[in-house]
Amino acid sequence: WPERAAGFDRCGWSIHFTKEDEPSGGPSLGLPAAVAFASAMLDVAVSPALVFTGAVSYDAAGRLAVRPIGELGRKLEAVLHAGADALVFPAAQREEAFSGQVVPPAFAREIAAPVATFDEAIRIAFEGVAVRA
Repeated sequence: WPERAAGFDRCGWSIHFTKEDEPSGGPSLGLPAAVAFASAMLDVAVSPALVFTGAVSYDAAGRLAVRPIGELGRKLEAVLHAGADALVFPAAQREEAFSGQVVPPAFAREIAAPVATFDEAIRIAFEGVAVRA
């Protein structure tokens, strides 16, 4: 939606997430924060049944890449307990997700949505969403 991006540079943006038990932060917050910003700036909602994790940085080709993060198994476990539909996570960690070390591989395959780029994550986030004019 490039027509909605004209005003991005006119604004300063910041974001702070808190949880009841501990503060959120670190590299794994990069992808969820980027998706939240895109959602707010484009005025397009993201399904609350989707969970995102991953670091975001530019790759050698100048694309926004989704980079590995720590404790992926624990994040899969949290998705299992939360009842979410999908976990969008770094594609480089596909093998780790399906290893069965923390959650059953069948469950991981059911909810896994590995992505290599921010564009892939946005396609999942906004899939089937009608854009408001």
